Amino acid sequence: MGTLALSHFCLMHVSKKNQPVVDRLILLLAQSEYVADAILDNALDDGERVDPDVVAGLTQYLVRIADILSTAEEADLKPLSSE
Repeated sequence: MGTLALSHFCLMHVSKKNQPVVDRLILLLAQSEYVADAILDNALDDGERVDPDVVAGLTQYLVRIADILSTAEEADLKPLSSE
């Protein structure tokens, strides 16, 4: 699967306060991708689909994360600055 490289995010502006938090989220998301790959591998090995309710529940977490990040981006705050 195509994991985004950490170096991709190094080119973007992140405040000093948010840098460790963003770094942690990148790590957690990368690890989550590996876990999702394992779920797929197990489903294929077992020949058994993952319960749609499980997929829907996990997807709700992803949508919530995206909503939170979009709110942080769109909030009426001061513009990005180079620190």
